[in-house]
Amino acid sequence: MPTYTDITYHLVFATKNRERVLNKANREDLFRFIWGVLKNRSCHLYRIGGVEDHLHILFSLHPTQALSNIVKEIKTASSAWIMADFRGSALRRRVIERERKRLARIAAGHEILYETSK
Repeated sequence: MPTYTDITYHLVFATKNRERVLNKANREDLFRFIWGVLKNRSCHLYRIGGVEDHLHILFSLHPTQALSNIVKEIKTASSAWIMADFRGSALRRRVIERERKRLARIAAGHEILYETSK
């Protein structure tokens, strides 16, 4: 007897610090990129959409795939894609400047780099 499985998820992803980096002009390319990630994992995309600071994905999960792996792959791949192609240079400059300021605070003794538990 065949088994039928329908596992449908609605994922919502927000950009880091809710920065408005998902420009309307490039959003369609991002949606196609995420669709490709899902297609490569044997998932079916029903709908994808979003605005400048978040997106929604409605898809069915293939029974052989783990949701955690799909989420991880979408987040890491899309983040790398955004950094490289979407708004890369401006976003990279902000990230680099933020990191420089954080390192300056650490050097001045105003912030702890990391803490170990005893």
